[in-house]
Amino acid sequence: MRKCIVCGNLAEIDVFCSDCWLKNKTLFEIKDLKIKICKKCGAYFEKNKWIKTKSLEKSIERVVKNNIKTKNRILEIDIFPRKIGNMFSVTISCKGYIPPCKKPKIENKSIFVKIENSLCENCKKFLGMQYDSVIQLRTKRKINIRNINFSRIEKVKNGYDIYFIKKEEAERMIKRLKQFKIKKSYKLIGEKQGKKIYRTFYSVKDYEEGRNKNRRRKSKITER
Repeated sequence: MRKCIVCGNLAEIDVFCSDCWLKNKTLFEIKDLKIKICKKCGAYFEKNKWIKTKSLEKSIERVVKNNIKTKNRILEIDIFPRKIGNMFSVTISCKGYIPPCKKPKIENKSIFVKIENSLCENCKKFLGMQYDSVIQLRTKRKINIRNINFSRIEKVKNGYDIYFIKKEEAERMIKRLKQFKIKKSYKLIGEKQGKKIYRTFYSVKDYEEGRNKNRRRKSKITER
């Protein structure tokens, strides 16, 4: 029966017991981080996209978790952020297995996470009054706009112009307006990374208004 060359207990892995073997093994790795946070809505930037969370601490926890590097089997991850000035001191505690050892290891590490305040694309558009789509609504009827996210609405002659940051929200509202005559058009507004960018316009009118216009046109032709 072999004994551990460090503590004298039963050797389980080569010439070490499980405890002494685990002492010299690393369960996971992580480095100091920098996180870009939208100062208006609190979204964080990761993997080329903005992601919304409930709080800054939740954003930090997610980014830290996604940056843990390991080839071992992690069972539990606990993350404890603590604010220090414009950064956070974060303690990470992991529990897991390092093969071939059958005993779990708990390992703690501390890093600094620097917060970089910025604005996400949606908030940039909102603050700069930018928009992707416009619904040009021409009617005297009442329209349901509850639960629709638009950037602003303007009163114009015979109706309203409703501006949308995301064209998906404009499309969602258009689905509610099937009782109207809808015409869709596009306007080229620029180019980004070689790709042309278009703004979408929806002309929304009462069918009756369209018929009245046709009647007026016919009557003018008859008069001639």
